[in-house]
Amino acid sequence: MELNLQTAELALREASESNPGAWADHSRFVAEACKNIASHCKDLSSEQAYIFGLLHDIGRYAGVSSERHLIDGYRYCMERGWEKAAQICISHAFMIQDIATSIGVFDVSDEDYLFMKEFVANAVYDDYDRLVQLCDALAMPSGFCLLEKRFVDVTMRYGVHPATIDRWKKILEIKEQFEKSDRLFYLFSASGYCGKQFSLRGDIVYYESSDFLETADSDTLKQIARTRELTREYYFSDYGDTEKRTSILRELLGGIGENSVIGAGSVVTRPIPPNCVAVGNPCRVIHYFDTDRERWQHEV
Repeated sequence: MELNLQTAELALREASESNPGAWADHSRFVAEACKNIASHCKDLSSEQAYIFGLLHDIGRYAGVSSERHLIDGYRYCMERGWEKAAQICISHAFMIQDIATSIGVFDVSDEDYLFMKEFVANAVYDDYDRLVQLCDALAMPSGFCLLEKRFVDVTMRYGVHPATIDRWKKILEIKEQFEKSDRLFYLFSASGYCGKQFSLRGDIVYYESSDFLETADSDTLKQIARTRELTREYYFSDYGDTEKRTSILRELLGGIGENSVIGAGSVVTRPIPPNCVAVGNPCRVIHYFDTDRERWQHEV
């Protein structure tokens, strides 16, 4: 069966009917991100990139599973002669080519596990593999997001794995590879393209509210900025500084920061930073300790 836009769209539609779920919407956003990035890469086809994005999770047609969907997707595509798409069904989950870096559960037979182990170790990745790996980290079922938000989303669902930070680093490396080629990303909101385009060149990117979701409120923008700051701090922190790294993870992955006080009856719906007083439903910070000025400040 020839793999083209029509057959890929049909495959995803039938798969989502077989096993309805948010995974199908996620796949469509991954595909859209792949297409737009590929359109700025002279060696990539935006249509092929879109197809690979659509099919990367096609193995979920078989039902709810963890890592089994990888091998199910591989077989689904191989049966139809879609060899590259089959590879991406597995490779998108292994930006590091070591099966031990999987964050899921291997709900597969011993034979399938050994096959995947050898496949991952010996696969030759190209820019399509890396593009889908990157875009998989740029898309939620509800729309596009910053890498850091997706990192937190996956970690909250799968937990912290010994390879979690190494996986984050690898995705950031892939992002940098595209940046060095002066490729452009587009910013999207959950409701559609918001019309902004920006270069990812440089070590630090600063964002204004106009660069983000047009409907985002100030609290959302603050959360985005704080998430980026924490991820960068963790990335560049010393491996031996356990206290600092633990503190960063506590705030980044959710929970209440050290030395913080939560008012009685408050409902905590988001991470609370350290050294503050927070109250209300939803709980929000009303006072925080400014370590630079060494005094308490009122949160505006």
